[in-house]
Amino acid sequence: KFRKLLKVADIPVGNSKVVYINQIQFLVLNRAGNFFVVENSCPHKGATLNEGPLTDTTLTCPLHGWVWQL
Repeated sequence: KFRKLLKVADIPVGNSKVVYINQIQFLVLNRAGNFFVVENSCPHKGATLNEGPLTDTTLTCPLHGWVWQL
């Protein structure tokens, strides 16, 4: 099932935004015009991923440095 979260214009290129769906926090990222949605919690330590470093191609946990390729 698809759910409309935001308008494309709500997240400019290079930015991200936290949204809630059924009380679960998700991070929506706009990288070079491509959109990614991930649960905003590291599965290892539970850190909120939006507080970690972001590049155009990676998302990094702020607590222990796990890196996800986008």
